[in-house]
Amino acid sequence: IGREECDINFPSDVYMSGSHAKLELVADGMLTLNDLESKNGSYVRVKNSHKLQHGDYLFLGRELLRVEMTG
Repeated sequence: IGREECDINFPSDVYMSGSHAKLELVADGMLTLNDLESKNGSYVRVKNSHKLQHGDYLFLGRELLRVEMTG
């Protein structure tokens, strides 16, 4: 996820880094979000590691994203 040359692009969001964050599907269908040392960070309403679940919201740059998991 980022502003340029990513699988999910937000080219007009000046608060998003070129390569901002990475979503990765790991064991047991768990989805993780890894910030790629972006300038403004990535935020989920948690303080520690968190298994992303259907309906969770992520705030990256000026974008509010909702996690939608389909079977």
